[in-house]
Amino acid sequence: MSETKIRYSYGRKQKLKSSKVIDLLFKEGKSIQQYPLRFVWLKVNNEEKLQVSVAVSKRFFAKAVHRNKIKRYLREAWRLQKNRIEEQLDGKTASMAAMIVFTGKTLEDVSLIPIAMQKIISKLSVNIEQL
Repeated sequence: MSETKIRYSYGRKQKLKSSKVIDLLFKEGKSIQQYPLRFVWLKVNNEEKLQVSVAVSKRFFAKAVHRNKIKRYLREAWRLQKNRIEEQLDGKTASMAAMIVFTGKTLEDVSLIPIAMQKIISKLSVNIEQL
């Protein structure tokens, strides 16, 4: 009996770094809001099926230590949930670029990230069916 093992990785190729794609993402992308997160996504033509980046506002979190801590939580929540989206994208020819933006204003909002990520993934899976 051979079971396929689910890989919970978030490697270099899965990180969105292209400034052109990021600009296009915020101009033409669709958005899903679930406090304290905002998920902006766009159908693109990339080799990689799914590329994601995270962002935290310098306005509300002036200290880099706090921004980096929140980004670690965002990446971890994404890493554990992204397999549901990847499974849906496997059958499609399209690929997706996305940005996860933390919209909370305090560090206490960090505890809401995993729950919000699950709700966003559920909403997103409905939209992926239309790709």
